[in-house]
Formats: sequence, structure tokens, C-alpha cells
Amino acid sequence: MKQSDYTYNSLPNDVALKIASSLEVPDLSSLGCCSRVWRELCGSDCLWELVFKERWPLLYEDVLKDPNFKGWRGFYIKQHKEMASRAASVVQFVEQCYWSHSSLLTM
Repeated sequence: MKQSDYTYNSLPNDVALKIASSLEVPDLSSLGCCSRVWRELCGSDCLWELVFKERWPLLYEDVLKDPNFKGWRGFYIKQHKEMASRAASVVQFVEQCYWSHSSLLTM
């Protein structure tokens, strides 16, 4: 077999899934941009379920009970945005405390 004949289709599905599931989310997103086949695999619900469960294991059971659940990738994105928003609120609070404390010291 020539090297150019070796494609994703040559990989068993479970091997491709194992490769994809070992990546960080930004790398997984990049892999999905490589081809239609990888995009399909990287967008698959079973892969995003693994990614979600690894990042938020304590929330996994709650997600299964959510009546608005429409898929693991979407739920991962929603949860990520919520966490980013909370982190931004904490940063803003700390900055406000810092500046309030700094202004008291200069008085």
C-alpha cells in the first residue's frame, strides 16, 4: 500500500475514536477541520459524551435527567460558556476588590 492510499478509512472506528478522545478540546476542534470524515467523527455525540464526562464527571448524571438535553456537544458548549461566565465574574470581583483596596491605601 502506498502512503497516499492510507487514509482515515484505513483506521478502525474504535481506534479513530480513541485518538480523538485523547485530544484536548481545541485540538479536537482542529482535527475536525481536517476533512469531512474527521469532522463527522469529531462532532459525534459519543465522543462529546466522553469529553463531557471527563471534564465534569459530577454533572454527568444530572445531564441525563435534563429534559432540554439535545446532545453532548451542545451541552458541553453550554456548560463551557457558563463556566467561562462565572470565571469572568470572579475575575471582575477580584479586580474591583483590588482597586477598592488600592484606593484606600492611597488616601
